[in-house]
Amino acid sequence: MQASRHDEAEQLFRQAQLMAPTDPAVYMFTGQFLLEASRPREAAESFVRAAHLAPADFEAVFNAATTLREVKELDRAELFYRQAVQLRPHVSFFLIIIISFSLEILSTFVFVRLDRT
Repeated sequence: MQASRHDEAEQLFRQAQLMAPTDPAVYMFTGQFLLEASRPREAAESFVRAAHLAPADFEAVFNAATTLREVKELDRAELFYRQAVQLRPHVSFFLIIIISFSLEILSTFVFVRLDRT
């Protein structure tokens, strides 16, 4: 994405946050945008905000945990992983972590493969 288009998109996400400050979807989309822009620390905080706004939303909580782990905020990540397990008790804590690590490894592999083509 060109820098000006990227800046424009970011402004739109910020405007959406001002217009709907209690809508967790706004922060989920903002987090995804920031993650794709290689800004994981900011993405983590956006996902954390979404998880606080929607504490019963597994995806919001899981995204917060995963991005916090990626930025090495392991204590905070663990709290969100534990919350995710409470939301889906049939999924074990360790399985959630394994899935998270597997997705990270898979995404790294996909990016490496894309760089080679």
